[in-house]
Amino acid sequence: MKVKIRGLPNNKNLDSRLEQRIFLTLLMIGMLLTFLSGAANLYYRTPVDRVLAPFAMTAIIGGFFWYAVSYGRFRGPIFAASLFACVGLVPYLWMAHGGLFGGFPFFVPYLTVVLMAIHQGVRRWIYLLVLFTTTGWMIYLDLLGSELIKPITDPRVLLYSNLYGLIGSALSVTVLFLIFARSYEEEQQRVLNMADALREANRELEYLSRFDTLTSLPNRRDITEKMEYQLRLSNRNQQPFGLLMVDVDHFKKFNDHFGHQCGDYVLKALAELMLSLKREQDSVARWGGEEFILLLPDTDLKGTMVMAERLRSAVENHSFNDGVNRHQLTITVGATVFDLLSDQIDHTIRKADTALYWGKEQGRNRCYAYTTRMIEMKELL
Repeated sequence: MKVKIRGLPNNKNLDSRLEQRIFLTLLMIGMLLTFLSGAANLYYRTPVDRVLAPFAMTAIIGGFFWYAVSYGRFRGPIFAASLFACVGLVPYLWMAHGGLFGGFPFFVPYLTVVLMAIHQGVRRWIYLLVLFTTTGWMIYLDLLGSELIKPITDPRVLLYSNLYGLIGSALSVTVLFLIFARSYEEEQQRVLNMADALREANRELEYLSRFDTLTSLPNRRDITEKMEYQLRLSNRNQQPFGLLMVDVDHFKKFNDHFGHQCGDYVLKALAELMLSLKREQDSVARWGGEEFILLLPDTDLKGTMVMAERLRSAVENHSFNDGVNRHQLTITVGATVFDLLSDQIDHTIRKADTALYWGKEQGRNRCYAYTTRMIEMKELL
């Protein structure tokens, strides 16, 4: 039987939410850094292109952010933003911050971490390859003394560039760390929830393996284990125990006439009736179909037959009301006791079943005990 474990999050959805959260956070950081870069370039009165470029990049990054949030679509913006960072942001930062001797080298590990954080599998390695290819090309141009890359000669601008790169990268990595820390906590909670769900599922499976779902009585497996235990106990203290096999008379005809829904009601009502009649130490179980079994510890044959007759009489005089009709039923009971000479519980069960069969052959609605010959209650009195 397949048991559905409730309350477990989907790993793929969890990863997707984390990816989206990281992406939006990085876009906000990118907008902040590029805007500050443009503002700083404006403050230091750098050429117009050095002022407009970061503001233009801020607008582009803001467009990615707006599209992802407004339409709830992340895959396209993530791909486009990653490509833009590799082939657009890298050359700009390299040139704007003086190349190798400016603040850009601080961004190299940061961008690497970003790409590794938001991409998986082949995509991760493709974007890393593009990033390192672009960076390598910029280093090559820098070493050749290309006019595209102008070293920073103003000490104030150089200080700003280095601090900008260092603080921006440190801030970004710190935010990434906090995001992953939160993700770790969520994952820990997910694992705890899964453990709770598994424990609950195990409890449900244990219940289903030991109890009948219709009557809520113990099933054959559970009562058999109890009988095995009682057998060992009886062998040790030399005390007998009784066994009753109960069968509802003509139940198949009853089902055919009134329907299985009514039959199920009768079985549940009969189970409740037997539970109300048994002693505290006794056990009642559904053996299968319309058959029930009772285990009576520390009970001799006479006591076993007294309980059998008590059950039979109670059922005969009980009115089973299903809300539409009142039904009168009878049961046949086979009884036996463990004889202290047998070391197999199957032998005792077969004796009770044989007595039950004999009672059916004799006309039903009666109790018989298994001895060297079948006997009724009146013969024990």
